[in-house]
Amino acid sequence: MQWQAVALSADQKGVLDWLARNARGAAYVASSDQRINYLTPTYTNIRAWRGHDYNTPEVSVRQSELGAAFSTGRPLPTWNPVYYIPRRDQNWTPPEGASRVYSNDSFNVWLYQPTTP
Repeated sequence: MQWQAVALSADQKGVLDWLARNARGAAYVASSDQRINYLTPTYTNIRAWRGHDYNTPEVSVRQSELGAAFSTGRPLPTWNPVYYIPRRDQNWTPPEGASRVYSNDSFNVWLYQPTTP
């Protein structure tokens, strides 16, 4: 038995598999699901806005920004594309201009590409 194993639901794994096949470049993942955030660098070639406590620069700031993105709809402060991944049961509105690019029974994946400065 592995006491430090991280189990994923089929829907969490589905999101990570989709990202691994489709997400490219200098994009970020921002999810309301901490397991998706934490495992994004393991399963994909893109970065999570807020991952592991010890590996995320300014983790408290990043957590606050992530919380605001899903509670108030404020986009993350980046010019890079962001894959926003809320749970489907959340009452969340994506940033204007975002496109839903994937969904399963538990999650929606929205791609938001900020306009350049």
